[in-house]
Amino acid sequence: MKKSKKTTVTTPVEKLLHSEELDHYRSILMEEFHAKFDLVLESIGTFRSEFKSEIKALRNDMDNQFSLVHAAIRCNADAIRELQSKTDQLSVDVCTNGNAIKQLNTKMDHLIDRVDDHDDRITHLEKMN
Repeated sequence: MKKSKKTTVTTPVEKLLHSEELDHYRSILMEEFHAKFDLVLESIGTFRSEFKSEIKALRNDMDNQFSLVHAAIRCNADAIRELQSKTDQLSVDVCTNGNAIKQLNTKMDHLIDRVDDHDDRITHLEKMN
């Protein structure tokens, strides 16, 4: 930014020529603009610093929360794998038990047939006596 010349006037305002009077007022306005501009720059610097601090705090908070979520996901994934393994084993056990039950049913059917056959023989023998 280009700095303007500072006009110094020693003549009282009422004795100034029109162009000198304008320069005088322009000079006063420029000084006020510079002062206000400096305040704006200072405010922007303060805001920027505070904003950076808030962003850093938010980033740290989010990092912590993501770490917690990531740990929970890992823990849940391990638990799910363990449960899947147990479920797979239970499925195998159910199939094994189902086959064993079928074999027992077959044996029971054979035994029932034999008992029925014995009942028939006993009944026949009882009728003969």
